[in-house]
Amino acid sequence: MLIAKFHEVVLQILFALENGGDESVIELVMAEAKISRQNAKQAYARAQAIWQQKETWDAIIGKASNDYSLERIPTVEKNILRYALMEISEENDRALIAKETVRLARKFSTPEAGAFVHAILHTISPLPPLSEEGAS
Repeated sequence: MLIAKFHEVVLQILFALENGGDESVIELVMAEAKISRQNAKQAYARAQAIWQQKETWDAIIGKASNDYSLERIPTVEKNILRYALMEISEENDRALIAKETVRLARKFSTPEAGAFVHAILHTISPLPPLSEEGAS
């Protein structure tokens, strides 16, 4: 499975977990994303790892979002930020994290959400600037 698709599936599972979902979401993502059981289980495990540290990620996001209370940040953006923080904590490439974060925000939220999540992440941990493509 392509890494971009994996990220999308993990994000969808995070959204399900946020809304009371459980392991039964594996069957749903297999059908909707047309992925194997193995890939769905890997995505579920990744989402669970992020979800288990939700309070830690939310505290970091809350401190970085001076103008917004955590409750005002839409669920999609919060989950994207949680996922990105997990990636940063594992010392993955920050340029790739920035690019993927913006892509996911634009795909699952709004064009403006890309700049918002990038700004929050940059406050937490300096990231490369948005490219012209990323800024539009």
